[in-house]
Amino acid sequence: MEMHTPQSLYAIHGLDGRPRRRSVLRRCLSIIARRIRESKRRGRDDKMLMAMSDRDLRDIGLTRADLSTIRHGRRRARRRRR
Repeated sequence: MEMHTPQSLYAIHGLDGRPRRRSVLRRCLSIIARRIRESKRRGRDDKMLMAMSDRDLRDIGLTRADLSTIRHGRRRARRRRR
C-alpha cells in the first residue's frame, strides 16, 4: 500500500493544498438554523406532553408541575416513591 503526503492527496482530489474553512457567516447561520430546529422540536414536545393525561404522565414518571421545570431547562428534584 502506498502512503501519500497531504500535498499528493490534495493533488489527486483536485484541492489547492489549503484546508477549507467555513466562513464565519456560514457558521453563524448554521448555529441559528440549529437553534430554530431545536426550538420547533421543543414546541412539538411541549404540545405532546400537555396533551397527555395525568395518568400517562405518571406512567413516565412526570407530573404537570414537572413540565414547566423541564420546559425551562431546570432539573427537577428527585422525589421518593411511596
